[in-house]
Amino acid sequence: MAPGDIAFKCNFATVEERGSETVVVRRRCDRHFEEEGPVLCAYLDSKLHSLPSFPSHRVRVKYATEHRCGVTISGPSLCDRITSTDPLRDGLPLLVASPVLKGGNGIGDVSTAVGPATEDAEATLTAAVVNEASETIRSLLEAHPINARRIEEGKPPANCVILRGCGEMMNVAGFSQRYHGTQAFMVAPTKVIAGIG
Repeated sequence: MAPGDIAFKCNFATVEERGSETVVVRRRCDRHFEEEGPVLCAYLDSKLHSLPSFPSHRVRVKYATEHRCGVTISGPSLCDRITSTDPLRDGLPLLVASPVLKGGNGIGDVSTAVGPATEDAEATLTAAVVNEASETIRSLLEAHPINARRIEEGKPPANCVILRGCGEMMNVAGFSQRYHGTQAFMVAPTKVIAGIG
């Protein structure tokens, strides 16, 4: 990541169109996704050079572990003051990213959504970019042969990437810089956490 980029921890999920709503049937399409996950991530990463409405923004997708991946978005005027697309439970509609007040947690908490009187131009732009990225990812996954095969095999398709916990790169001193040359190490149970080490 570079300063100004935003990133999400993500799940490959299964969604269904039900009337006018996109419902998250399974927030985790499959915990045993080590073969298909890297292939789908590489596919998405190769297709998401820019978004149609936001040509100066770039989306990157990297596999993490099981059903998890990371998504980063680069481009001008991005911030982390938006909500997630994660409804936090199966059977609920996929959320649309919205701007939040400074200090809001952005984790599905629409009570902190910004109203017209407190417009935040960066957060509004970021939410629009993220929503287009989410829709584009769903379109690409829907047409992927892996999902056709999964459906034939009676498995839930990985036809959505839920974008969770938006964060932006911070400019902080490294551990050894801050603590007079002391070297640090990290033990982490998953690759998602190890990525911060």
